[in-house]
Amino acid sequence: MCHKCVVKNAKRREKLAAVLLDLAKYVLTAIAAASLFAKEVMTWGTAILSFVLAIALLTTAWFLIPSD
Repeated sequence: MCHKCVVKNAKRREKLAAVLLDLAKYVLTAIAAASLFAKEVMTWGTAILSFVLAIALLTTAWFLIPSD
């Protein structure tokens, strides 16, 4: 692959990783807000599923960030 393609792909991967990190933050913020304000809606299963989703997003973002 050409050098331009590698640089372009690295920038795309970095942007995608940033988006996934933001999504993980939003999921964790939604969990915190729901646990404070809507206790009857937030069940343990929902909390665990949301936490697992946030961990999966963080892990995917971690592997997408290009190494220098």
